[in-house]
Amino acid sequence: MEISKDEVQHVASLARLGIDESEIELFSAQLSHILTYFDTLKDMDTQAQSALSSGSLHHPLREDQVVPSLSRERALMNAPEADGGHFQVPKIMD
Repeated sequence: MEISKDEVQHVASLARLGIDESEIELFSAQLSHILTYFDTLKDMDTQAQSALSSGSLHHPLREDQVVPSLSRERALMNAPEADGGHFQVPKIMD
């Protein structure tokens, strides 16, 4: 499937993207290649494949463990500024 330069310009204008002529040619070629690949996938027989054949039901995360957290003093030890046991940061809003 071939994407024309006019179609690329139309989509770019809908997305409010400013693209130049060299980008239009590049995107036209890339999008055409992507759609050709989708056509190839569309023609493949996937009826024999189960829905989860490419995924894994195993979650490789560790079990949660309760461990002691940092003390307030230790957490504030390298803070540039602290006040009353809290990080002090510059005010950014009135």
